Parts: sequence; structure tokens; C-alpha cells
Amino acid sequence: MISVVLPACNEEKFLPRSLDSLCRQDFGSYEVIVVVNGSTDKTALVARKYPVKILHCEKHSAFYARQIGAEAALGEIIVQADADTIYPPDWLSLIYADFKRQPSAVAVAGVYKYADPPWWAFLEYFLRLVCNTYTRLFHGRPMLISGANFAFKRHVFERIGGYHVSAFSADQYDISTRLSRQGKVLLDRRLIALTSARRVKKPFLRILRDVFKNIAMVTGWVLEHISHFFRSLYRSPSFFHSVKNTLPILGLVGILFWGYASPSSQLFGKVYFEGDGQGKNIALTFEDGPSPEYTSAILDILDKYNIKATFFVVGKQVEVYPELTREILERGHILGNHSYSHDANHALSDFGSKDMLRCAEVICQYTGITPCLYRPPYGKSSPWELAATKEMNMITVNWSYAVEGDSLAGTDNAVSKILDEINPGCILLLHDGYGIDSNSLESDCQLTLKVLDSLISNLLKQGYNFVTVPVLLGTNAYS
Repeated sequence: MISVVLPACNEEKFLPRSLDSLCRQDFGSYEVIVVVNGSTDKTALVARKYPVKILHCEKHSAFYARQIGAEAALGEIIVQADADTIYPPDWLSLIYADFKRQPSAVAVAGVYKYADPPWWAFLEYFLRLVCNTYTRLFHGRPMLISGANFAFKRHVFERIGGYHVSAFSADQYDISTRLSRQGKVLLDRRLIALTSARRVKKPFLRILRDVFKNIAMVTGWVLEHISHFFRSLYRSPSFFHSVKNTLPILGLVGILFWGYASPSSQLFGKVYFEGDGQGKNIALTFEDGPSPEYTSAILDILDKYNIKATFFVVGKQVEVYPELTREILERGHILGNHSYSHDANHALSDFGSKDMLRCAEVICQYTGITPCLYRPPYGKSSPWELAATKEMNMITVNWSYAVEGDSLAGTDNAVSKILDEINPGCILLLHDGYGIDSNSLESDCQLTLKVLDSLISNLLKQGYNFVTVPVLLGTNAYS
């Protein structure tokens, strides 16, 4: 049996949705305990409309209410819930399955998302993911758990003396830390609770105060560990022994940066950067245009060899040169989405997905088609932008090799250097424009015109076939 303990203080507005979701659980044997603590509204009357056990707590604190509920629980597993949170129907079933799958586990933590997220929610989700990834890898447990989505075995909870209500974060950090000393604490990211953002929607000055308060706490923690590090260094006969706990952090930061910046990274989700290599097929792709200075000349070279390519266009450029954009289509080439504004750090926030959507709308406005291919500016990607791409029925396409002016311009053997890097299935990046910055990529465009004719001629002699990206990947060009 599972016991769900839910403290409720002045929650008559949110409680019905939470209890509705809990009463729809598909698990066979469970009870819901609502602990009304210090309410002055109709919370208790709302709770009486549901088949739940109702207890009362005189103290306003949710920690006391959780303790009272846990003491009255009949289940072997106790689950923490919150009155402003909605739970999926299989929530309890997944929790029970986690304990069955790993009998040594003493607790299971889930995650949450905001039902009405503030603009900075993506940053909180990302920092929690990074922190928990690190602590799970190197400390064996998640450090940041949600009090609204956490379950533990009752006999272990009783063994550690229940909640320490005077401790820091008694129903989150403290309880999970003490439980982890008794056994394994699991993190199951399938356990997703939808909670209200009302507690984090504060006036700007209060947010600023809390930020400085948290920075002060973190700074104190960091200084303490730095001090401990140098004390260890002073005592230790080996320097490497002293830094062994620092290296995993640096390694994790490096991995995350690589996942964000590398065009071929699959760390955060599926990114296409090459074909399967079957047959000598190659895809030419051009980005940052259209621009009359370069795109027209490139189209003429492609027509010379009857080759079709894929052009990843920038929304702002499409607005300025709509006729040239339509000409790309009329000549039989494929259009792809390359964002509206070509922002360098688009993937760090939800700006990236909005910019991608705006570009899709602009392309559709001027051409009547909506591309299924998206190339992020500079090849950078993040978990939320890849999720947005998938939600828009698009795929992310980067490249196998980039022809860039900084590395090749001015060399006599530029073509031979490019040929050395090309293999069957290669997606080759070239430039037919410079986005919205005419200074940064002009050399790349000049290099494209310099090498393109000779490059195509040499590849044809080597038996390569030129195909568009949709043909190479076996996917749709437009939705």
C-alpha cells in the first residue's frame, strides 16, 4: 500500500485540481492523507468532498503537517505531495515499479515543471539537471529534490527519526540526505509533477534580494570547500590526491559545453550531421543568406552542373530579399530554417525556439512553404531548443565539415584540403550570406565563390553524387 501525504494551508483554490489528479491514479491500493494546517479558508470543506483521510495540524509549518501525516500513514511507502500540484495518472504506479525494480532503494525522487512558467524557468530546469547529473555521477544521489514529488520507505523513515523540522529544507535536502545514508535514493525523470509557479512569482526587488541571499549562501559553501581543499593540499603528500574531487566538476562543465557548442553533439537530443555513408552521396548546404552578392552567383554555378543543394536561410534576409528566396525554390533547391535573427546564443533561452518559429512564419509568408529542416546558428543546441524543434515537427541538421574563410582563405591548396576531409554521406557547410553581420562572415562567402566550381568538378570526377539534405537523410523537406 502507498500513503500520499498532502499538507494544505489555505489551498481552497488549488486543492481540487490536486485531489482530482490523485483520485484518478491507476494504482490499486493507496490512501491520500490531507493534513490541514493553519487554514483560515475553506480548505477543509473542499477536502471533505473527496475520499481522503483528513487530519489537522495546529502549527502552520508544512514540515509538522508532513510528520503528522506520515505518523498516521498505513502504507509501506510514503509519498510527499503538495496541494498546488497536479499528478499524472500513472504517478504512483511508476513509483511502486521503481522500488520493485531496485529493492535496495530507500527513496525515489521525481521532477516538476511549472504549470504557468516564468520566463526564467528554463534556467532553473537546466541548473537542476546539471546539479543532479553531477551529484548522481559522483555522489550516488540527486541533491536537489522536489518536496512535491518524493517517496520513501516508511520503515527507513522511522529509523532515521522522521523529519527534523528545524533543519534546512526539512522535506527536501535534509530528508533526502539522511535517507541516502541508509540506502540508494533514485531519480526518475518520468515522474513529472505539474506545479504552480505562484511561490516564485515575486516582485523584482524580492527576487533580487533572494538572488543575493542565495549567492551569499553558495559563496560561503564554495569558500568553505576551497579552504578545505588548500588544507588538504597542505597535508597531502600528493597534489593529485587533493584535486581528485575537483576534476569531475571540470569534466562535467567541459561535457556540457561540448554538448552545447559541438555541431555533431548528441548529448541533448538527436542532431543530424551526416548521412549513412551508403553510396558516394554528398549534400551541399549554404547558410546565412540569401544575399544578392553571393546567392545568385552560387545558383549559377549549381545550374552549370545541374546540382541541387539545400539553403538554410535567415528570416531577416528573407524579408529583405523575398524574390531571391523564391528563386532558390524555382531553381529546384531546398529551403531550410536558419532562425530569424541569427543570434549567437539563441539556444541558452526560449528565445531560440521563438526565433526559429518566427523564421518559419516569414518563410511561409513569402514562399508558401514551411521547412522541416532547422540549422541552429553556429550549430549550437540545448535540450529545450531540440524539444521545441521536435514539437514543431522539424529536425535539426548541422554539418560534417565547414568551409570557413578563417581556416582556408588565402591558401593555394584550399580545394585539396577540403577534399581530404570529405567522405560519403558528408553534409558540407558553405556560406551564401553573412546573416545580419556583414563583417564577420564575408571571408567565408568569398571562399565559397573561390572554391565551389573547382570543388564540384573534382568531386564529380571522384564519382560523388550531389543530393539535397532530405534525400540524403530520407526525410521530408516541408510540412
